[in-house]
Amino acid sequence: MATDSSLSKYKYDDNIFMPEPPDNPKHVVALFCGRKKELECGINTLKNGIDLYGKRMRKYDKKPWIIHGESRSGKSHLARRIMASLPKNKKRLQLYVPARERLEALAVMTNLFEQIRFDFSSRINNVRNHQIIQNNPWIHLTIELIGQISLFIGHTTESVTIKISETLKNGLNLGLNLHIIPKVVEFFAAFSSEQSETKATELKLRPPNAVDMAEYCGIMIDTLMNLKLLNHLLILIDDIDLLEGYVDQTRNATKQRSQLSQAILKLSSTSGIDVLITARSWYAHSKKEFKTLIDLAMEPEMKEEELIEIHDQHFKLFSPRDYPNKFLTKEALLNASTDVRGIPGIFLQHLDTAFRVYKKEEEWGERDYAWYLDIFRRIYSTFRLKCPAAAIALETAVNEQRFTIDIETTNPFYSTVFDNEFVFQSYYRETTYFMDTLVTKVIDMLESIE
Repeated sequence: MATDSSLSKYKYDDNIFMPEPPDNPKHVVALFCGRKKELECGINTLKNGIDLYGKRMRKYDKKPWIIHGESRSGKSHLARRIMASLPKNKKRLQLYVPARERLEALAVMTNLFEQIRFDFSSRINNVRNHQIIQNNPWIHLTIELIGQISLFIGHTTESVTIKISETLKNGLNLGLNLHIIPKVVEFFAAFSSEQSETKATELKLRPPNAVDMAEYCGIMIDTLMNLKLLNHLLILIDDIDLLEGYVDQTRNATKQRSQLSQAILKLSSTSGIDVLITARSWYAHSKKEFKTLIDLAMEPEMKEEELIEIHDQHFKLFSPRDYPNKFLTKEALLNASTDVRGIPGIFLQHLDTAFRVYKKEEEWGERDYAWYLDIFRRIYSTFRLKCPAAAIALETAVNEQRFTIDIETTNPFYSTVFDNEFVFQSYYRETTYFMDTLVTKVIDMLESIE
């Protein structure tokens, strides 16, 4: 290894300990540690249960799949890892949509709509036999419909009108007599049509909501399925319960989450589409029409050696060649893994915070646990005065020997450094936060100094 004087800590990737899972499938696989039983179960269940070619849709009451469990327990990474292991080919499509802090259900579904529209256009434009498209009037309508809906995105358009000639209308009516009716034909038939002076049907559309967007997504996929350009779509909608953080009883995103749930059910009702979502258990158990794939709340904790393996894999993937492969002593890592009560996302969050401080220091070498604790003591001390309500709530809980804090009336941690650093939203109730052992040690240090 090179001498310390020739090294630069800034050559380490900024995302070395990023608590959010990566999007790159290769990184997803490389960084996944532990959870072997859950991974195997998830892969086998989805592999045998996905609606390939729409066959499952015809036999069963198909519902979205869900992975739920403790906050920061690894739900999102597990979902990506399962998807990375499923069989892949040109006719299978997998898409990822983050719901976290999108604020509105429509924003989540618009993200999905644009991803599907891009794939739809690419596949349609690459069809070698254009005669196939020319002989199917509903394909023309799908293209026209999606093009018009796109006019609503990023604009204040109040309505759009699709004009359908008599020739195209007759072709669509023929579609109603098919054994499998294309969704775009069903969509067209649902509207009452009015004849214009040019004897064309006018289809007037309003600005779409989240459920409408789900229907348009389904129409595109159904058209590709009928053309045999696609046989399955798997969508991961991540952190569905986190459209907006809980502030108080009037700002809790309940309405938006309800709309997004309806949109997801609409998506899942389309032949050939499966939806996988991640959420905390309090959301999943609120009478939602989902089918549990994995419940991490049954076994949220990981072993200390598994957490340290997570640390090692992150260093292996993101550190420069011939650079040190750790910044904490073995004892410090063990203590750090014990502090987080076996929850991997919290472990990474704390490592990320500590490593950012480490990168700014001139000296190299491994740091001990006292150095590690002092980082969080300084952070807490700084924001204790800036966010007094949050500090009081934490210190009161510690003094009363509680690890949970009720925030039903108001959330003192919202938009502060404390949220997702010192406290985390509970998987039991939306209006409850919990803390890890690290926080109690930091507060005890401050009180002993005072």
